[in-house]
Amino acid sequence: MGRSVHWTLFCTVFATLLIGTAAPAATISGYVREQGTRESMPYVSVFIEGLRLGAMTNDRGYYVINGVPPGEHTLVASLIGYRDYRETLSVGEDALVRNIEVASEAIEIEALHVEAERVRSPSLDVTPSRETFRGSELKIAPAAVEADPIRTLQTLPGVMQLSDFNTGLYVRGGTPDQNLILVDGAELYNVSHFFGLFSTFPADAIKTTELLMGGFPAQYGGRLSSVLNVVTDEGNKEEVHGVGGVSILSSRLTMEGPMGKG
Repeated sequence: MGRSVHWTLFCTVFATLLIGTAAPAATISGYVREQGTRESMPYVSVFIEGLRLGAMTNDRGYYVINGVPPGEHTLVASLIGYRDYRETLSVGEDALVRNIEVASEAIEIEALHVEAERVRSPSLDVTPSRETFRGSELKIAPAAVEADPIRTLQTLPGVMQLSDFNTGLYVRGGTPDQNLILVDGAELYNVSHFFGLFSTFPADAIKTTELLMGGFPAQYGGRLSSVLNVVTDEGNKEEVHGVGGVSILSSRLTMEGPMGKG
């Protein structure tokens, strides 16, 4: 019983001595503002250099650092885009209020040079809804009777065929009279014959056929649906040459050659 009393008394005295000799911790608090404008600075990192003590300012620029031991310490405030604030403080047992002003500072970095070799690419045609056929492609296109440029164009998306006995182009809901048809720059108003079964374009005499179904260039105007531009072949300037054909409904003959000197 006596030993228990002595042991309890010893522990009590030892704890009292530890409490009495422990150094009291202080508190550092204050506001962080921008120098010049005096605007409060949120999200600024404020810490004691060399110690694992610090805080971040709230949306009103206020910070509190608890548990700072007495002595001389360096208070640091840091924020990207601003010069670091440093101040040496003598911390005692009492709470310390320290307001901070930070000055803006431009961040200077080394010059960055980007170099690359220029790649020459061919010019691209960005005309929307443009279809181009060469004369050789029109000749091998499937046809019920004979190769016909208009019949080939009627198979394209956006172009409707009214019937098998009509060579009119119904482009995107428009009627044939809303199409601009050009042959070597000359405008045509009727491009069908034989009761509309055939068009007036012989496939053997065509060099290229171009159909524009939207976004016409400025050189074309006066039509709503499409522009059909047909360029005929230049012909053989060296010798006479002819191409012909016979079907159950029609016959054709195309001749080309020099017309004499001059």
